[in-house]
Amino acid sequence: FNKAAIAVQVERDVGIGSPGFQARAPRVEVLQNLSAGSGAATFLMKDLDSGKRFVRKACALHGHGDTLKRLQAQKQCIERYSLYPCKPPLVPRILAESEDSLEYYFDLEFLEGYKELAEYPRDEQLRAVTAILPHLEKTAFQGRWPAPSTWLEDHLQT
Repeated sequence: FNKAAIAVQVERDVGIGSPGFQARAPRVEVLQNLSAGSGAATFLMKDLDSGKRFVRKACALHGHGDTLKRLQAQKQCIERYSLYPCKPPLVPRILAESEDSLEYYFDLEFLEGYKELAEYPRDEQLRAVTAILPHLEKTAFQGRWPAPSTWLEDHLQT
């Protein structure tokens, strides 16, 4: 990751040598590369100051227009799914979003102890999907896409 400049409003006639002025880049460490086949880079990261882990999804801006659009659409889907009232939530919270001259990324909270739906037995997958799809049709899918048909079943079979 490239360290980017941080904008700071400096008090007039005091300058950057004043006692309260501290500008520093966030200190993060890449713990694991979670990238799959989407074209975007996905990393499990750790904030070295707080010790908290998070997931960063990133894409270079130049030469990756399709990947960038998919990544931004994915963020919008996460925002939409986050509106669905569910305990525990269906999706992780979006912690930050940034775009500079080289890359676009967004950070997600890291959910400890969650398992992917694909890791459960097939009958449990179907029971979970059958229970949640009618609710999602009324909330998350409203106005964006038509109600899902076979896309989810096709996805689970691959």
